[in-house]
Amino acid sequence: MPLGPRSTVYSCGGGLKAFAIDPYGQMSICVLSHQEMYDLRSGSIRDGWDHFLFEVRKKPRTRPTKCSTCRIRSVCSTCAAVNELENGNAETPVDFMCEVAHLRAVALGCEVPEHGECEFCREGERREAMRNAAARIASHENNVAEWTAPRTLLPVLNTSAAASGCGGCGTH
Repeated sequence: MPLGPRSTVYSCGGGLKAFAIDPYGQMSICVLSHQEMYDLRSGSIRDGWDHFLFEVRKKPRTRPTKCSTCRIRSVCSTCAAVNELENGNAETPVDFMCEVAHLRAVALGCEVPEHGECEFCREGERREAMRNAAARIASHENNVAEWTAPRTLLPVLNTSAAASGCGGCGTH
């Protein structure tokens, strides 16, 4: 389905249903976004919610990017906050996230329509490498024996009533 360009920087759920407050009393649209902060020591949560977050949410895009009209947004995990963390700018796309979205689309059997200057689309310079990676992933799906279960990183806790200590080392 064709999607129109996004008109605002933040199109996620940040600031609509939730927000973040850091240990210093700074409110932000989400736990990842720290470029625009509201000092709760100088104001109220109500003011931050009703006014500050509202202004952040309606912040308009300043330029088109390959993400503006991307047709595989539903399989992409990027957002303005991820862009901020990686590139220092909420509107600058993260190439790795674009590659992952394209790999997901290929794995799901979707043909990705072009959406601007994207190095993973039709004539893009990284298209072939992405296709090769997708083929490697698909070949492993057919050989289940090559896939192994993830290792347990933490010891299993002993939760029985008679147990004391964490149960991880067996000494206490």
